[in-house]
Amino acid sequence: MSPARAMPSVPLAAWALFALLAASGLATSEAAYDPNAPKLVWAFALLGSALAAHALALGLGRAGIPRARHSDGWVLAAFAAATLCALVSDYPWFAAPALRDAALAVLAYGSARFAFAGGRVAPLLDRTLAGLTGVACLYGLARLLDPAAPWLVAPGGWHVRRLTSTLGNQDTFAAWLLIALPFIMRGHTHSRRWRPAWAVAGLLAVVCLALTVSRAAWIAFAVQAAAWRLGGRARRRLPLRLFAAAALAAVAVLAVLPGLTAKLGSASTFRQRLVIWDASARMALARPFTGHGPGAFGAAFPEFRSPDYRASGLSDVNEFAHDLPLHVAATGGIAGLLALALGLVVLVREAGVGGSSGRSTEPEAAPHSLAILGVLVQNLFSVTLCVTPIVATLAVVWGAAEDDAPPATPARSPVACAALLMLAMAAAWGATSAGRDFAALCHLRSARLAIDEGLSSGGFGWEPGAIRELEGALAARPGCVPARYRLAGVRALSGDLPRALASYIMVEALSPGFAELPRNRAEVSFAAGALDAARKQARRWHDMNRRDPAGPVLMAKVELAAGNHAAARENALLAKDLGAPGPAVEALLEALRVP
Repeated sequence: MSPARAMPSVPLAAWALFALLAASGLATSEAAYDPNAPKLVWAFALLGSALAAHALALGLGRAGIPRARHSDGWVLAAFAAATLCALVSDYPWFAAPALRDAALAVLAYGSARFAFAGGRVAPLLDRTLAGLTGVACLYGLARLLDPAAPWLVAPGGWHVRRLTSTLGNQDTFAAWLLIALPFIMRGHTHSRRWRPAWAVAGLLAVVCLALTVSRAAWIAFAVQAAAWRLGGRARRRLPLRLFAAAALAAVAVLAVLPGLTAKLGSASTFRQRLVIWDASARMALARPFTGHGPGAFGAAFPEFRSPDYRASGLSDVNEFAHDLPLHVAATGGIAGLLALALGLVVLVREAGVGGSSGRSTEPEAAPHSLAILGVLVQNLFSVTLCVTPIVATLAVVWGAAEDDAPPATPARSPVACAALLMLAMAAAWGATSAGRDFAALCHLRSARLAIDEGLSSGGFGWEPGAIRELEGALAARPGCVPARYRLAGVRALSGDLPRALASYIMVEALSPGFAELPRNRAEVSFAAGALDAARKQARRWHDMNRRDPAGPVLMAKVELAAGNHAAARENALLAKDLGAPGPAVEALLEALRVP
C-alpha cells in the first residue's frame, strides 16, 4: 500500500457496530420466521458470524493487533455454505430471498475489502455476485414462463402472484437486480475475455427487471445508467446497445402477456400507496423529533389510518411506508432524516454525480456506490429489506476513506461523523428489529411444539396454548406471515371458522405467495357452509394446480352439498383420473349413485 493511500483510521467502536449489524441482520433473515427452515437460519447465522468476526479483525488490525490470517477464506466458505443451503432448501419460496441476502452480504464484505485493501476488491466477489444473479434470473424465468401459470392465458395480474411465490417479493428481487447490474456493467466494460458472458448476464438481468413491473426499479436503473455515464466510469463504451436490446425484448414480452399489461396500466397500486403515505405522514407529524422508535412502524400504524384506508382494499397490518424518507421520519424523526440525508450525500459524492471535491474514485468503487444509489432511488417509492444496514456500512467505509489525510484526521470529517451517526442509528434499528424477530421466532417454535404434540397425541385442549404463542409472535412482529398462517389453521381446528377464514384472507393480503391458501380457504368455507365462496376457491385452487386431484375432490364435495349431482360426478371422475385416493373418490361416487 502506497503512503499516499494510507489506511483510514476507523474507530473500533464503528466496526463493533458493523459486527452487530452483520450478526443480527443476517442471522435473523426472512427464513428465521419459519421454524421449518432451520438450515437457512443456521447457515445465515454462520455467515453473519463470519462477517462479524472479519470486521472485528479489521478493526483490531487498525488498533495495532495483528489481523487474523486466512479470514477471507472463512468468510467465503461461510458464504458458499449459506448459498448452498438456500438452493437446496425444502422450502423454495425462501430460496430467492436467501440468495438476495447473500448478495447483500457480498456487497458489504466487498466494500470492507475495498476500504482495507488499498482500493482493490477481490475479483472472486464480483464473479460470485454475477453468478448468483444468473442463477436467480434463470430460476425466476423458469417459474415465470411456466405453461401452467394462469396469467399466461388470462389477464388479472396473476404474474404478481407467481412472481411473489417464486422470488419472495417483486420489489426486493428488483432491488437485488439493481445491486447486481452495476457489477455486470463494470464487468462488461473492463473485461475482454468474459465480455460475452457479462453481456448474457446483463441481458437476462434487464429482462427480469422489466418482468417485475416495478416502475420504481425502472426509474432507479435509469438513474444508475445516468450516474455511470455522468461519473465518467466507462473507460470503454457503455453497453447501451445491449441494454437497449434487452429493453426492447422486455417491452415485447410486456405487450404479449396480458397479465403484465394489466398490471402496468393499473392505477390501484398508486392509490394504495397514497393512502399509506398519508398514514405514514400522520405518524411522522405525531412525533416529529424522535419518531416512534426503530421497528415500531407496524405496531403504531393502525392508529393513524385514514377513513379511505379500508376502502382501498389494503390489509390491517402494514410494516413499511413504501417510501424510505417517510419510513425513517416515522420511526427515527428529524434525527433519522438528517442521518439519511448526510449518508445520501456520501453516496452521491462517491458515485461521482455532483461531488464538489473533484476527486475521482477508483473504478472498483463505482459498482458499490451505484448499487446503493439505485436501491435508494427505488426506496423513494418503496421500502425493500436490508437497505439500512448496507447503506450504513458503505457510508462509514466511504466516509472514513473520504480524504487521503493522515490516519488521525479523517474521523474529524463532518461526512465521516455523519456516516458514523447513521451507522449508530442503523445499529439501534437493527438490534431492536433483531430482538423482535428473535421473540417472534421463540413464540413460533413454542407454538410449533404445542401443535405437533397436540396432533400426535390426538388429545384436546392444546389449541388455546398454541393460539397464545402465535398471538405473541404477531405482537412482536405484526407482519410475520407464517405465524398468522398457522394461527388460521389452529383456529380452524378449534372450530372458530369465521376467525380462521378472516386470518386466511389476511395472510393472502400480506403475502399472496402461499400456494395452499385457496385450498385452505375452500375447506374452511365449505365447513362453515359458505358454498359459493368454497366453490370459487376450489376452482381457483384447481386452476393453479391442474395435476393435483385435491381441487376436483373439493369441487365435487361442494357441488354435492349444493345438490348439483352432474357437476359433482364430473369432478369426482376427474379426481379419479388425476390419481386421487380410491376411498375418497369411491365415497363420493357412492353418495352420487342413484338408488
